[in-house]
Amino acid sequence: MKSTQHAATIPTHPTDEVLMLQVLEKDKVAFQHLVKRWKTPLVNYFYRQLHDQEISEDLTQEVFLAFWRGVDKYEVDRGTLLVFLLTITRSRALNRFKQQ
Repeated sequence: MKSTQHAATIPTHPTDEVLMLQVLEKDKVAFQHLVKRWKTPLVNYFYRQLHDQEISEDLTQEVFLAFWRGVDKYEVDRGTLLVFLLTITRSRALNRFKQQ
């Protein structure tokens, strides 16, 4: 299985860039590492804006789903993973504010 092969090659503390290169190859283990790394900061961001834990967690899940589905739009030379995630996050936050 492809992700199992990559799991053995992921360093103990891989950088976002290393993980992102593997995610671009649809490596689910690398994606899980990124989710684990960025989930809490994104939930906290949404919570500061919305003051609702459940909605914050739902929006974070939407961000990661959009990230996985749109990973082919990520351009390695044009920005960091954080910028890519924050672009999706900002879009989700603005959509939520418009709904309220």
